[in-house]
Amino acid sequence: MEFRIQHLVLPDSEAVKRFLFWCRGGPKEVRIGMEGIVEQIFKELPFGVAIAIVVFLGILLILWLLLPLWVLFIQWNTAKIKDEIRNLIELERGGWDEKGEDTAEPKED
Repeated sequence: MEFRIQHLVLPDSEAVKRFLFWCRGGPKEVRIGMEGIVEQIFKELPFGVAIAIVVFLGILLILWLLLPLWVLFIQWNTAKIKDEIRNLIELERGGWDEKGEDTAEPKED
């Protein structure tokens, strides 16, 4: 009994063409990164749409960079407000002197 391997991919199929293309070195010029993405957008799309997409991506990038700073500012400001409320409560109770230090007893004049 003879065993033969049958080919699942025909020699002229698209997969073989892609494989041979990459074996030969692939595309001659491949740009990776933001520059390549922007260049591809301007090549493939009309100019107005490309400008709109680049502006939108720029706004998203700015928001992405500023969001952590905004969150830190909100947390810092909230903690500062809480400290001020505690200080006002202590001041009303008479537990703070002029320097802002905690005293054991209220001052009597």
